Amino acid sequence: MEQEKKFVDVLSTIRSLDKFKNKFICANCGKKGTKNELKGSGAGCLIAIVLFITIIGILFIPFIWGKKKCPKCGSTNVVPLDTPRGQKLLSEYYENKES
Repeated sequence: MEQEKKFVDVLSTIRSLDKFKNKFICANCGKKGTKNELKGSGAGCLIAIVLFITIIGILFIPFIWGKKKCPKCGSTNVVPLDTPRGQKLLSEYYENKES
């Protein structure tokens, strides 16, 4: 019987605390408010945006610097001369013109 009374007391205490759910009080000034009224500093959001932009920027640096362009036509289809295809193109474009 006594255990039931303690159990009922605990339940009534929990139910009475439900009215304070999602409500807050400032320990400094005593202002009461709900969860929706709380204000954040916005610093976390700002840091997240800066990090996001930085990471995206770092991911695109190889695409910006990595593409070699022809100064004459702007094509990115540039082949190094020390490759077999580069040697073939060199002979096609320049050896035939000398004759």
